[in-house]
Amino acid sequence: MKKTGKMSFREAFRLHIRAFRDTDRCCPGLFLSTALHAMVSSVIPYLTIWLSAQIINELAGLRRAEVLLRWVLVTLAAEAALGLAAAALQRWKNARVQGSYYVRQKHLLTSKMFQMDFADVDKQQTRDLLSQIKQAAQGAGRGLPALRGLFEDGMRACIGILSAIALTVSLFTIPMPETAGRLALLGNPAFLAVLLAVMAAVTAIGSLAATKADSCWSQNNKEHRLGNRIFSAFGFMFRDSENAPDHRIYNQQDLADFHMEKDKSFSPGGFFARMAKGRMGFLMALSGGISAVFTGVVYVFVCLKAWAGAFGVGSVTQYVGAVTALSRNFSLLLTTLGRVRN
Repeated sequence: MKKTGKMSFREAFRLHIRAFRDTDRCCPGLFLSTALHAMVSSVIPYLTIWLSAQIINELAGLRRAEVLLRWVLVTLAAEAALGLAAAALQRWKNARVQGSYYVRQKHLLTSKMFQMDFADVDKQQTRDLLSQIKQAAQGAGRGLPALRGLFEDGMRACIGILSAIALTVSLFTIPMPETAGRLALLGNPAFLAVLLAVMAAVTAIGSLAATKADSCWSQNNKEHRLGNRIFSAFGFMFRDSENAPDHRIYNQQDLADFHMEKDKSFSPGGFFARMAKGRMGFLMALSGGISAVFTGVVYVFVCLKAWAGAFGVGSVTQYVGAVTALSRNFSLLLTTLGRVRN
């Protein structure tokens, strides 16, 4: 841990590995089912893109009935097989999540409390730490409950990157025809290297902006915990009918009203609302804007290369979908790693 109080990525990653092992021990099969479902469901869109490109190329080219029939049958069979596999794996994953994940994660905390000396369990510091753990999980969606989502996003990003690369490589390796004229520049190795560097930089900047926006929550965790604690204590105070006589006798509604009015953490003009209108909102808008610009650049490059005759119109859908998906999944991977630290 650094003296500044900021945790290094190495330390954060080590803690996530520990949490992964603890969760896998108490929820066996959870991460395996999640990984398999992520793999199958992530491959389906890319297979659809590639098969659709083959059909469109044939329609725009020779229009051979037997070839079209073969591609259609292959598409239907592949979509049906992978769709059934994804549905079965999702059912298995949901059974593990809904049946044990959240309950057994609470069991981890309970088991830890049973292993501690009573003197340590009874300390106010221990009680406060346990309360903060629960509040972070319930209010900010972090802590142990976030582990499965991080794992799934990481798996989807990695599978998506590999699938997109498989569909994208030929975009940069297909030579330009001799009739391309000035557009032959699009096949120049130096131009392609610069283009790839710009694409990677734009993707990284967008991911960095999204990570910085997400870090606003962790950097202001104290304000978030306080607001969530007040809301949890007083916002639901009067739903318990058994304690209603005590509420009325001691005028506890006045105490609740005082704290609810005093704390403006989550109100329209409160701390987090101002943060969303300021730095955090700007960073999220910047991330979205960069993504839109990236998609535009990809469309221009792919369409110009198709116009020059490097490939058919069907391949335009393949390459645009694959390159934008590559950027999106690369961004997801970087953002997920940023969330691990946050």
